[in-house]
Amino acid sequence: MEGLNGIQFQKQITKREIEVLALVAEGYSNKEIADRLLITQTTARTHLTNIYRKLHVRRRTEAAIRFLRFHKDNEREIDYAAGNFQSAV
Repeated sequence: MEGLNGIQFQKQITKREIEVLALVAEGYSNKEIADRLLITQTTARTHLTNIYRKLHVRRRTEAAIRFLRFHKDNEREIDYAAGNFQSAV
């Protein structure tokens, strides 16, 4: 994810994927993510699989770390891309 700016991140990761990533970064399980976003656990896992592919990572911890690092540097762009998704991250 190095070198991506907020606009590139916005094009690469969907609004829903940003929501899922934010919850992963907060330590939510797949079941908790599904409950929070009113989706099935299968859909939550599908979003995570797509996120891993797009970010070129293998584990949720790697995805969370990349999201947190990127979010810190590009908070406005991420919030905009997520439709002003509010997270404790």
